[in-house]
Amino acid sequence: MLTAMHEWTGVSAVASTTSLSVQERTVTARVVAADRGDVAGTVTFTGQAATSALVRASAWSVQVLVSRGGASVVVPAGIRTVTAQYDGYRDQLVQVSNSDAVTLADVVVTPDPEPSPVPTDGTSQSGTGQTGTGQSDPGAASLATSGQSPVLITAASMLAALLLVAGAVLLIGRRRIRNG
Repeated sequence: MLTAMHEWTGVSAVASTTSLSVQERTVTARVVAADRGDVAGTVTFTGQAATSALVRASAWSVQVLVSRGGASVVVPAGIRTVTAQYDGYRDQLVQVSNSDAVTLADVVVTPDPEPSPVPTDGTSQSGTGQTGTGQSDPGAASLATSGQSPVLITAASMLAALLLVAGAVLLIGRRRIRNG
């Protein structure tokens, strides 16, 4: 027994592998120990922004606890490439490992352009050569810029036309009665 105690050696750390998966702006790191044992500790995600003549490189980093062999993070906008490093655990039974880099797609959100003024007198816009159609149509401007449902606008237009016809019929009927 004394011999066994004197010859005792520590447990060697096992290798690990870290891999990344991406879904939109969420990056998930999976850490697997070579002996398929449980993995604890943290993963450090590191990202770099895309660089261009107008944009300086910027870095981002965050440390996330491993849970059930994985860790996830939502990557901020502007960060293009991300890597992950499994930092290990304080018992040092699983070795540190690094993932390959993943590239995130740039999602560019552009605001809707301000609508250009549309003539309401039926004249064409400068240079189009069209009159009374398309962008020069005042009805098209009201549909495009009102923010209302096209079905609601169509129903309101039909109601207005019906009231106009009914008013004309009543006016003609009154004149016939007066004129005898």
